[in-house]
Formats: sequence, structure tokens, C-alpha cells
Amino acid sequence: MAERRMFAKSIVLSDAFLDMPATARCLYFTLGMFADDDGFVGSPKGIMRQCGASQDDMNILLAKRFLLSFESGVIVIKHWRINNYLQSDRHKDTTYLEELDTLKIDEKGAYTEKQGMYTELEPVDKEKKELTEAQKKRLEAKKESSLPSTFEQQIRNAFVGRKCPICGQLMSYSNNIVKPTIQHNKPISLGGKHELSNISVICASCNTSIQNRAETPPYNTEEVKAVWECIGNVYTGKDSIVKDSIDKNNKGKFTPPTVEEVREYCNERKNNVDPETFVDFYTAKNWYIGKNKVKDWKACVRTWERNRKKNEKPLGYIPGNYDFEELENSIK
Repeated sequence: MAERRMFAKSIVLSDAFLDMPATARCLYFTLGMFADDDGFVGSPKGIMRQCGASQDDMNILLAKRFLLSFESGVIVIKHWRINNYLQSDRHKDTTYLEELDTLKIDEKGAYTEKQGMYTELEPVDKEKKELTEAQKKRLEAKKESSLPSTFEQQIRNAFVGRKCPICGQLMSYSNNIVKPTIQHNKPISLGGKHELSNISVICASCNTSIQNRAETPPYNTEEVKAVWECIGNVYTGKDSIVKDSIDKNNKGKFTPPTVEEVREYCNERKNNVDPETFVDFYTAKNWYIGKNKVKDWKACVRTWERNRKKNEKPLGYIPGNYDFEELENSIK
């Protein structure tokens, strides 16, 4: 295995990369040093602990698709072949052949899942299983969807720390029971679409118990819409990190608003959102929602506005302490 590792400036100096916390960037470099000659890392969590990073840092790298993960726990550095070029006499093939067989190389030279028109990697000698009918329907629904391929990962990460609308458990990646998952209100197997209006985010345990047997209520579909409106589609396409990194004009780069800008917008909408509280709240979170960078702060204001209206007390409601014994005596 080669002893040297390289990192392309087009990747590690891109806005998408530099927007991440320093700990997430450090984890990326460390994983790059431990990866095999094809960019695969077999024990990413152990390396994460060694360099003092957290699971949040790993989640950010996965959400921004600097890393791709597999069910086996293995991860691969997406832009490995952009970062590194190894001569054939120094290259040692990866041992993670099953994971490698699920990937393709796109036109920019980055790894991507085998969906879309990309050049395939050299085939691996192993028997390929045919997709089930349910898997074929899901794949077809995602192809027809207006949502980007990064949607599921982004929206799941955005719901980390939020309560499952069914059981009330806080969703997180701490274990497979409470991790956030996509629930189609009308299952794709019953003709449902992979669109925002048909999606809720619930914990894995509740999702398993439902098992696509019947249609379910839109548990938190409106919340999903509001969150997606805020974080938006961070990427212009499936694999646009490199394209974004060479955009000289930094088009679409998010700039946090000032208190005055928020106050002006709130006055325009005549809502009761406090501008200073709003700005302080997101500044403390580095303008992230879950694991995703805020895309549109005005959409966040509108979400706060809707939530305030939901929590408003009915007209005529007067809080206070009542002497119920006295009230009871007065009506005798």
C-alpha cells in the first residue's frame, strides 16, 4: 500500500468543505491518511475516537457527501480519485469488494452510487442479486421524484435531536433503534410518490413496526416541508462539490443576516418573532439546522412564525390562579 496521501485543493478549499467545523475537517484528513489505496476505511468509528472527533463530525461529512457509507459500517472517501493518483505498481486493491461493486465513477472522477449515467468501475467477480419488486418500485419512484439524490441524507440529519412524532423518542444516530428514517405516508408499494407531500421522518423502530402495510397519517410532513425549505438543496446536482469549489463568484453562498435585516423582514410580515432571539439562536448553532447549513434564513423566520401561531392561546384566554372551592360555593 502506498505511504503517501494527497488532498486536492478543489475539494479541501471549497466553500462546502470550509463551512464545516474544524473538527469535521480534521476527521476528513485523518480518514484520508488511514484509507486503503481505493479510499475505503474499515473502522471509521475507531479512527474518529483516536483523533478526538465526535459522531456529529462524522454525520456532517456524510450529510455533505464527502464520505459515502455502507450497511457494513465501511465508509469510502467520495473524492478519493480526485485527491489521489497511484501508479499501478504501487496500488494494492481494496478488500472491500462488495462495497466497491455498488459504486461507479462519475464524469468528474468521484465515487457515486450506481444510479444514473456514469462510467462503471471494472466489474467484480461475484454473483449479483436481482432487485425485488419493492426495491424496483422504490428505485423508480426516486428517479421520477423532483427531490435531489441527497435529500434523504440531508433531511434525516436535520431531524437528529427532534422527537419521533409517533413514540416521542429523541431521534439520533446513537443506535439503530432511534435513528431518523424516511416514512412514505402512502407507501410506494401502494402507489405513493417520493415527494415532500408524502414524507414524514420517524424513528427506525416505529418505521419497522409500520412495515408499509397501509397508508399512515402525515405525522410531521408539514415540519419536513418547513425544514427542507430552510436547508434547501445545498447541492446544485448529485455530485457538484467540485463544480461549486471552482465557482469564482461564490454564487449561492449563504450570508447570515443582521438583526436589522431580520427586524425589517419581521415587520414586513407583521409577525411576533423577536429578531435578536432569532439571530442569537442560529448564531449559537453556527447557522445549522441539525447537521445541515441554513440555506434561506427568511424561510426559517416563516417557520418560527408558523410555530408561534400554533402555540398561541385562544382569544379570551386569561391565565391565572383560581380558587375552585370558592367558585364551587358561589354556584350552590
